Amino acid sequence: MKVKYIEKTEPLCLTEGKVYEVLSIEGPGWYRIIDDTDEDYLYAPECFEVVDNSPIQPDSLERALAAIGA
Repeated sequence: MKVKYIEKTEPLCLTEGKVYEVLSIEGPGWYRIIDDTDEDYLYAPECFEVVDNSPIQPDSLERALAAIGA
C-alpha cells in the first residue's frame, strides 16, 4: 500500500506530496511508515491519501528495515 502525505512538510519527518510505503497498519488504523529520517513511526491515516491500495505484504517492515540497514 502506498500513500501520499497531504499535510504541510514537517522538517526531517514527512514531505508534502511525497509517496510513502505503508509497512503495516496498527492500533486504531495508524500507518507504520519509514519517514525522511529513515526511521519507522506510526502516523495518523488522515494525513495521507491512498495512491496504491495493494495489499501490505507480511514481511514489508522487515524488508524495509533491511534496505535502510537498520
